[in-house]
Amino acid sequence: AVSKRDGCCRRCFLRVSPIILNFHGVGPVPRNIDEGERNCWLEQERFEAVLDLARGQAHVELTFDDGNASDGEIVLPALLRRGLRASFFICSGRLDEPTFLSRAQVREVRAQGMSIGSHGANHRSWRHLAPAELCDELEGSRRVLETVCGIAVDAAACPFGAYDRTVLAGL
Repeated sequence: AVSKRDGCCRRCFLRVSPIILNFHGVGPVPRNIDEGERNCWLEQERFEAVLDLARGQAHVELTFDDGNASDGEIVLPALLRRGLRASFFICSGRLDEPTFLSRAQVREVRAQGMSIGSHGANHRSWRHLAPAELCDELEGSRRVLETVCGIAVDAAACPFGAYDRTVLAGL
């Protein structure tokens, strides 16, 4: 028999909202970064402790923005050791640049079962861009990532979390 209290707990459990944990990098910070980004960059030990807590929590989603080199060097192996999956939102214009992922690393991240999405071409706020610039940030980046990964890329994360109706229509 299920008590009224058990039924309530079951309903509450089914209504758990997803928790999205967003990271920008792990380990030593390899270059000057904005103060806001520094808050999303973790020491490796702290990051691994967060992953240990997230393991087995179906409502927790892990995302990584920008395509920093640490995504391939530190993050991917840590996720694989724990059997976790994540979404990586990559700035296509930074591919193969120092301190960022190479095209080969992006292919490896994808080959290991991770999701790939766009974070634009050059990590610019998409609001207030001229139409041609917005198209390059949205469509151009998507096409580059699709070529690199060999799959359709249909997810995007807005740089700085900034969007408006024009951005949404472009996505």
